Amino acid sequence: MKRTLNNKQKRKYMNDLLIYQSMPFLYEFNTRGDFLKQTPTMLYKYRSFDKYAFLMIKDDYAYLAPVAGLDDPFDCLNDFGYKDYYDDKTHKITPKAVETIIKQACPNGIQGYSFEETKKLALECVEKDGLDYDRIPKIVKSSGSTIKIETEPLFTILSSINENFERIIENTNLTNFAERAKNPGENVGVLSLSEVRDNKVMWSLYGKKYTGYCIEYEIPKIKDVVFNLCPVIYTKRSNNNFMVKMLEYFMGAMMRAVTNGHANGNIGAATELFRTKDTDWKYQQEWRIIGKAENHLKGLKIKAIYLGFKVCKTNEEKMRRYAKKYGFALYKMNPPDGKKIIKYKKVINEPVKKSN
Repeated sequence: MKRTLNNKQKRKYMNDLLIYQSMPFLYEFNTRGDFLKQTPTMLYKYRSFDKYAFLMIKDDYAYLAPVAGLDDPFDCLNDFGYKDYYDDKTHKITPKAVETIIKQACPNGIQGYSFEETKKLALECVEKDGLDYDRIPKIVKSSGSTIKIETEPLFTILSSINENFERIIENTNLTNFAERAKNPGENVGVLSLSEVRDNKVMWSLYGKKYTGYCIEYEIPKIKDVVFNLCPVIYTKRSNNNFMVKMLEYFMGAMMRAVTNGHANGNIGAATELFRTKDTDWKYQQEWRIIGKAENHLKGLKIKAIYLGFKVCKTNEEKMRRYAKKYGFALYKMNPPDGKKIIKYKKVINEPVKKSN
């Protein structure tokens, strides 16, 4: 198994993913080896033997469970306070919003300025009634800077967001997305997968104390699957404010536009509202597919199934028959032997494909 991505790499992965979905880049998908090599080739799903266990194999689908039933009750719950970032009276973004934008647009500062100096310069351009773009050239000139204001992306971004923010937050597509983010409940569905097949906690919780099973899915490098597969970010920081994520998203898109694609920002920010968990859950090493709740997802091939060592004989025998009929390998976990590691024994080989 390749090394797990850290949070910075996961954000870059999502940025690349969204970029490659846009029309100018879509045709390059199959040549993007630097991106595709980050996509897992195999992912795992721990399950109990419920009434859907064999039906899912027979009908060849994976189930997107409503987020209301996820293991973490705080998962996908978001904060919608916006008054710190947008002033209803002046209809302008606030100094806090400006600072948020600077952190994303130029974390190392702009030409000739450190980050703190850049922040100070930008905040000086903000009056009590919000950002005044007409003041920016004067502030820059009085500071003795040699920056050409018309070519500095930061100020272009600040001005554009400030002038258009009200229209942005009233956009129908955005308000629909906001409603889903605010009340995901029974509307948003998630298929949770793991990078590992031998995690004792997940075997105990989701494999029903080793009486269940673990599915090994082969992840095909096709757009319909890869473009919906997201790595989960684990963080202790409060990172789920809708307005902050929208600022990051729109700023990232603008950065890409004004720099001709050389800087992308966090254009995957909006998706973080549905794929961020507390570090307490980091052991899961989760990737998830997000879509409409209760959808039956096609396209994930079952490569193998692993049975817990406490599986009942009835379920084991039925799974043996299904392995032979539907063409996947079957393993059974060895009972604990004091070495504290999980090992499996192959029960059924995956059938060899016949050449035409």
